[in-house]
Amino acid sequence: MNTSPKPDYWDQVAQGWQPDQRDLLWRRHSDQVNLSFLGPRLPAGCVERLLKTDLFDEANSEGLAPLLAQHARMVVGIDVSTSVLRAAQRQCPLLRRVAADVRCLPFADESFDCIVSTSTLDHFVNRGELLASLNELARVLRPSGLLILTLDNPSNPAVGLRNALPFSWLHRIGVVPYYVGATLGARDLRARAEAAGLEVKETTFVLHCPRLLAVMATRLVRHCRRETQDRLLRMLGRFEGLARLPTRRFTGYFVALCATKPARDAPGVPAQGLMQRAGP
Repeated sequence: MNTSPKPDYWDQVAQGWQPDQRDLLWRRHSDQVNLSFLGPRLPAGCVERLLKTDLFDEANSEGLAPLLAQHARMVVGIDVSTSVLRAAQRQCPLLRRVAADVRCLPFADESFDCIVSTSTLDHFVNRGELLASLNELARVLRPSGLLILTLDNPSNPAVGLRNALPFSWLHRIGVVPYYVGATLGARDLRARAEAAGLEVKETTFVLHCPRLLAVMATRLVRHCRRETQDRLLRMLGRFEGLARLPTRRFTGYFVALCATKPARDAPGVPAQGLMQRAGP
């Protein structure tokens, strides 16, 4: 793929994914890992506005929206896919949805107190688009605001091998269900976030189970009794203990970053509303 996927590509992915129930159990595990990671890192109080940078999770399950709603008076979710936006509305009707591209956000500067971006910026064909998106997130984040972001971890051997092989091959044999693109390692991500004007508080790694084998296992037991499914999910959850070991940069499927936007010395003029320009 020579250019980053267009919105109609993600519409096709969503329309094909939603009737296919084979990965619902895997989604449960992925959501639980993200919820466990986000829980202790989200703002302790209830902020005014929180942005989530795609709604794929919420289109296929409750996703992260219920947790995010506990930490913000308004949760705004964006996506380029209208199919994803419609499905997310059915799952999470209180979520405010906006059709938008993270590379060019339709929001005023300093609109959000918190931004959660879980594996959104790693679906572009080149780093330039990824970095443009990172700069956009920094632009719409308020001073003292919090950004929590995850990307595919290129230090993980499985991710490194996947990125070295042609997407068309991997997609044809079913290893990769949709397009994955450029990403950044932990050190580079920290440097790029700092260059965007952010103050990095933490980098770490999440989702430590062997993903390909785990996805296959969840598909095998998806028609089994709930007790069997829960037993498998508990077993997969134990892999997160690898985050405490020095080898975590090689076992984590995602690199994660928590950063804040430095507060201004003097109070500025608050943003005059949420939207800067009409969304796509």
